[in-house]
Amino acid sequence: MNWFNKRINKFKKKSPFKKAIDIAFLVFIVMMLWPNGRLAIRRVILQSGIMNPDINNGNNRVQISDLDFQNFIFLDENGNQHNLNEYKGKVIFLNFWATWCPPCRAELPDITKLYHSMENTDGIKFLFLSYEKQEVVTSFVRNFGTDIPLSYLTNKTPDIVTPPALPTTFIIDKSGKIVSTTTGMANWDSDHFFTQLQRLIKE
Repeated sequence: MNWFNKRINKFKKKSPFKKAIDIAFLVFIVMMLWPNGRLAIRRVILQSGIMNPDINNGNNRVQISDLDFQNFIFLDENGNQHNLNEYKGKVIFLNFWATWCPPCRAELPDITKLYHSMENTDGIKFLFLSYEKQEVVTSFVRNFGTDIPLSYLTNKTPDIVTPPALPTTFIIDKSGKIVSTTTGMANWDSDHFFTQLQRLIKE
C-alpha cells in the first residue's frame, strides 16, 4: 500500500504534460492486452497513412509464366474450381489472408471498402484467398461484417506468388506481371492507391 501511495504522490507532482504521457502509455498497455484493443490500435495506424501501398510503374515488374498461371488453382464459395489463367488480361488483386491473423483483420475493413468501390469496374478481378476450411472462414466473416467474395486454396501455389507471410497482397497487371507485393497490413482504401489502381486498369 505504501508503494502505491508513493506512486500516486509522484504522479501528482508531475507536470500536466507528463501526466498526459503517463495516462496515454497506460491506455496503450491496457489496449495491447485486450484483443479488440490491439485491433483498434492497428486500425489507427492504418488510417494514419504511413502504411499506404504503392504500385510499381517502372520497368521492374516480374512476369508470371503461363504455366504458373495455369497451376494456380483454387475453389470459389460454391466449390467450383478455377485457375488464375481465367483472369489474365485483367488487373488481379490477389490477397492472401486468414481469420486467425490480426493484421489481416485490421486491413479487412479497408479491403472491403476498396472492393465495393470497384466491384463493377471492368478490367479488374479481386481474389481473397485462404488456406482455412470454408466453414471457419464463413463463420468469421459473418460475425466480422464483411461480404467480400471468398476463395479457398487446396494446392500449393507457384513459388512466384506464394505469400512469405500473412497478409500478403500481389497486384498483377493485364500482361501477367507482378507490379506490387505488399506483405503486412496496408490501407487499401486510400485515394492514392485507388488512383494508381485505376491508372493500371487503363494501361
